Amino acid sequence: MNFRNWQQYLKGNKLRLPNNSKLAVIFGLSAFCAGQKYFKHASFDVQRAEAEAKQPNMLPLAQTNQHDQLSHQKSHFTYGVSMLPHIEKRQRGGEDAYFADDQFMVVLDGVGGWNDQGVDPGLFSRQLVSLISLERHHNDQQTLKNILVEAVKKTTFKGSSTACLARINQNLGGAVLETTNLGDSGYALFRIKDERKETQDGIEPNPKIVLQFRSKEQQYSFNFPYQCGTNCDLPYNADDNSHILEENDILIMGSDGLFDNVYDEDLLNCIYPNFNKETKQITDHLAAAVCLSTKAEILGKDKKYFSPFAKHAKEQRKYFMGGKLDDVTVIVAQFHKSSHIQ
Repeated sequence: MNFRNWQQYLKGNKLRLPNNSKLAVIFGLSAFCAGQKYFKHASFDVQRAEAEAKQPNMLPLAQTNQHDQLSHQKSHFTYGVSMLPHIEKRQRGGEDAYFADDQFMVVLDGVGGWNDQGVDPGLFSRQLVSLISLERHHNDQQTLKNILVEAVKKTTFKGSSTACLARINQNLGGAVLETTNLGDSGYALFRIKDERKETQDGIEPNPKIVLQFRSKEQQYSFNFPYQCGTNCDLPYNADDNSHILEENDILIMGSDGLFDNVYDEDLLNCIYPNFNKETKQITDHLAAAVCLSTKAEILGKDKKYFSPFAKHAKEQRKYFMGGKLDDVTVIVAQFHKSSHIQ
């Protein structure tokens, strides 16, 4: 997103948005009303998140829980994560950020236009993802939107970011996925349909992976996504959704570096090679995630490729040809029901 577009939008629409001092007042009052204990927690959280954000290698570029000993007493995700910063931003850790465990996942994309103002948006996104994680830890009964709002209030670095959050709601039987999405990061939810095919050896299982839901992008105008952070409204307009999950449902979350370069129907080209048709399970989540991030980067460099981003540009009567090289973050996750759910 171009920062000048943001300034022109504010001027043209005469919006009066919260500045840093107003956010500080909002945060100060909420902390005071919640009592001294919460204020100490909040102050420590901000300091901790600031320190973590300043570490370019704070987030591993690849991560998986597939080989961990996970409890089957509650529903959970197995997952793999691949984060591939833009080649020119790799040394400072890029501008994306993520969090993932077997219950809760987040993808953030720092708005690159802040570089024009001498601001590293990666500091903001990394601080925000730390604050989201801590906010959820202190009160996991909040809605995802409220977790995002409260975390944004506590940020101290300049910048802004899109955001996609997802979690399993164990209070609803452990089979409901809740999401909130702001801007052009997003997710795709897939379901496995039972099918069979005839072969020389008889009838064999041939399950198909089918798209169930794709999050919608939120944009003020082309390449100008909704975002949260400095000089932005608090993200109350994030799009909330919930989905009833079935065993082995597949969730792919990503920053726009993925979805601007890889069409939804092509996402599965990295899933099927890592999919066991007998068990209907992903055999290597990390390999699937790395495949997608690498594919997005390669396509992002292709100046002759009619990318999803180029397609959207054409729909807005703008000319753009090729991929859109960017930071890429991908989470590939598969849902497993609690052993208590029939």
